[in-house]
Amino acid sequence: MDGPHVDQERVRCLDCGATYEKPSAGGTVSQNPGCPRCSYLGWVPVVKASPDGEPPRFGAGPLQLQHGLSR
Repeated sequence: MDGPHVDQERVRCLDCGATYEKPSAGGTVSQNPGCPRCSYLGWVPVVKASPDGEPPRFGAGPLQLQHGLSR
């Protein structure tokens, strides 16, 4: 019998750029040892393009900087 199903997500290594699957819920180093190509632990999720081929957009606009202090 197989063990419990673990959800996976595709991520990109911040060091070498390789994409690979990792457990969605995190886990210990034995379950999620880092990039299989270079062993680096830094990653970002791989973002899928929208159906129209455009990259996904953020839900908010750019950060508005405030100049000076309000009193």
